[in-house]
Amino acid sequence: MREFSARASLLASLLEDVKGFESYKPQGAFYMFPRVSGLLARMGATAEEMVKRLLFTKGVLLLPGSSFPDKAGVEFVRFSFATSRRNIVEGVERIREFVEEFY
Repeated sequence: MREFSARASLLASLLEDVKGFESYKPQGAFYMFPRVSGLLARMGATAEEMVKRLLFTKGVLLLPGSSFPDKAGVEFVRFSFATSRRNIVEGVERIREFVEEFY
C-alpha cells in the first residue's frame, strides 16, 4: 500500500507541471482520472482522439474517461500507476512533450 501511495504522489506531482492536466492524488486503487478539458479544447479533439494520438506518437497508453461514464466522463482520462516509478516518470515526460505542441 505504501508503494502505491508513493506512486500516486509521484504521478500527481509530475502532472502538476504538465499544462492541460488537472491532477490530484487518488485516495485508493491504482488509477487517476485527471481532467483534460483545457488540453482537449486546444487540440480541438475528444479524449478518444487525444489518447489515440498520444499512443501512436509517444507510445503512452491512457484510457478516455468516456470508457468509464459513471467514473469520469468525456473531459477526463484514466492513468494506471500499477507500474514502476521509472515508467511513471518516463510516461509523464512523453506526455509533457506531446502537450507542448499545443501550448
